[in-house]
Amino acid sequence: MRANATPATVPPIEPAAAAEPDQGRPIPRSITIDDIELWSLIRPVGLDEDGNVEIPDRPEVGWYEFGGVPGGAGATVLVGHVTWGEAIGPFYSLRRLEPGARIEVDIGHRHVRVYEVVERTMYAKRELPADRVWRSTGAEGLVLITCGGGFDERTRHFDSNVVVYAVPVA
Repeated sequence: MRANATPATVPPIEPAAAAEPDQGRPIPRSITIDDIELWSLIRPVGLDEDGNVEIPDRPEVGWYEFGGVPGGAGATVLVGHVTWGEAIGPFYSLRRLEPGARIEVDIGHRHVRVYEVVERTMYAKRELPADRVWRSTGAEGLVLITCGGGFDERTRHFDSNVVVYAVPVA
């Protein structure tokens, strides 16, 4: 399969589900996952004109700024490419991440939130479960999303998303 520049597509988000970003919240700045040899900067992303979550246009990880934050209620959603142009994207190896793996998210000021992977799964495009991924209430969680599944050479898109769920480590 050739590398492509197609972003990890996630379903449009209803406007009611998108909260205003709060400037006083901790902002994820970088992510480290030793099990897949990943370190990447994180930058805030919002919604594109079609209502899809923006994916950084370079090999960085995006944090959906209208969702949860590390240390807060709900899900902190991070998105990234599996490939970018002819290069490997930051979430290329996400499909290999196993339950029990440790994820560190630097939130600045020498603070790091540590999470443990509890599940890795795959959903067809447009079938991400909103109640698990786009939630802004309930227990703190971390959700990582990238493309996966089969690759359609004609459309240059993957048919699924790889999703990793993680919970904070006490």
